[in-house]
Amino acid sequence: MIVIIGDKSDEGLLMDLVESKLNALCNDERIVRLRQVESKDVYSASYILERIAYYLPRGTIFLSIVDAFNESARIPIVLETKDEKIFVGFDNGMFTAVIKSYGIHQIRRIKSKDGFSLSFFRSSLNILVSTVSDLTMGKKISEVGELYMTYYSLKYHKVVLFPDKIEGEVAFFDGQNVETNIPFSLLKKLNVESGDEIRVKGKIVLVSEDERDRENKSLILREGAAGYAEIISQFSAADILKVQLGEKLTLEVLK
Repeated sequence: MIVIIGDKSDEGLLMDLVESKLNALCNDERIVRLRQVESKDVYSASYILERIAYYLPRGTIFLSIVDAFNESARIPIVLETKDEKIFVGFDNGMFTAVIKSYGIHQIRRIKSKDGFSLSFFRSSLNILVSTVSDLTMGKKISEVGELYMTYYSLKYHKVVLFPDKIEGEVAFFDGQNVETNIPFSLLKKLNVESGDEIRVKGKIVLVSEDERDRENKSLILREGAAGYAEIISQFSAADILKVQLGEKLTLEVLK
């Protein structure tokens, strides 16, 4: 299986071409195209990719076509995680959350016969897609290029557990829902159970798995994708909490 995640930098044309070329080159592979994130939103895309990867089997190839600005954003790489999933993309921070969750078996800098290019469009279509095709046809990752010893990492607010609170951050927005980087299981370590209430940015939030509670409570915290805490609402949890992408977020136990 090949899973593609991209952004809106090229108004969808590049993604259309990438998918078409993969269909032509990889006839025996199922190709899944994820929704596009906002233009150059590597931050959200990194977390989304990690959550999607949680549910898919080893051997899945993930292709990132997300643009970014950093000193190594045009260096094409292949990452193999410890659970044998494969990620192809640029060294622009996209794989930060994946590496944190699933570890590194190896990272290789892709060697291309056409050489290095600063063009995101050209490199995506010619280098990344060709590499994915080669891997599906049996090429070993060790044959892709030399080991890549350093890589670019995004700066996240790390999750910290205190006796009466958990600190994390806003990972991304799923529509109007607020997705965090806080494992939902940490709430049990603070003796917080379903039906209890916590405080987030001064707002009272009900911990519940029953979505019907949204009719009576403005904010609900539940276990979301890949086991992370998610805050939802009948209206817009993001607007009610007035939070921004990457903002530090604290879940406080009520005294």
